[in-house]
Amino acid sequence: MHVVLVQVLPYTSLLHKPTRQSLGVDLRGSVVILDEAHNIIETINAVHSAEVRLAAVSAASEQLGLYLERYRGCLNGKNLLYINQIRHVLKALLQFCTARDAEADRSVAVVGSPASATGGVSAGGSAGGSRCGTKDGLKAISKEVYPINDFLFALGIDNVNLLKLERYLEASGLPNKLLGFSHARIAQAAKAKAKAEAKGGMGLTQGNEVPEPAVESNLSTHVSPLSVVHRCVRTR
Repeated sequence: MHVVLVQVLPYTSLLHKPTRQSLGVDLRGSVVILDEAHNIIETINAVHSAEVRLAAVSAASEQLGLYLERYRGCLNGKNLLYINQIRHVLKALLQFCTARDAEADRSVAVVGSPASATGGVSAGGSAGGSRCGTKDGLKAISKEVYPINDFLFALGIDNVNLLKLERYLEASGLPNKLLGFSHARIAQAAKAKAKAEAKGGMGLTQGNEVPEPAVESNLSTHVSPLSVVHRCVRTR
C-alpha cells in the first residue's frame, strides 16, 4: 500500500528556500502543482526582493556605532573588521539615498528584482536591484537602473565581500544583539528620566544625562534595523 503525503503551502513558503527549510519541506522527488499560476512571476519577484527604508539604514548605523563604542574593548580583531565593514556599507547606503533625495522627509531603498521596482532609484540585473525615493508621490523621485556591479561601484563598496558579510551577520547574530542593546539603552534612559523626575528634575545635569535614543515612528521596536539591511544583502 502506497502512502501519499499531500502538503498545501502558500506561494511564498514554497518558493522561498529558507522558509521551506524552516518548515521541513523537501521538494526532491515531489510533484509540485501550482494553482493560479498566472501570479507566479509576481510572487517570485516579491519573494526575492527586500525593501529597506532610509530610516532603517540610519537607525542601524546609529545603533552599530553606539554598540561599537560600548564594546570595542571586548571585541577581537575579526569582529572589529566585520563590524567596521558593515558600518562602511551602511554609510555608503545613507550617502547614496540622501544624495538623490536631499529634500525628502522619508526615503526608501528596495533591493530585489527589477520588476518589483516601480519608482525611485533602481539597481537591477539578474542579481537584483535597489531603489531610493520618497514615500509619498513621485515628484521628488529620480529613476535609474543599474547592473548590480555598477550599483556597488556607485556606492563605493565594490571592494567589500558581501557574501562574507552576509555569512557573518547570520553566524554572529549581530542584528539581534543590536536590538537587545538598543532596548537596554532605551530602558536605561527611561529609568534615568523617571529617577530625575522623582527628584524634581535634579537627578540629571547637562553633561552627565543619559540621552534617550531616537525611535523612528515607522520602525517596529520588535525588528532590528540591521536585520532589514541583512535581508537586503541576502537578496542581492
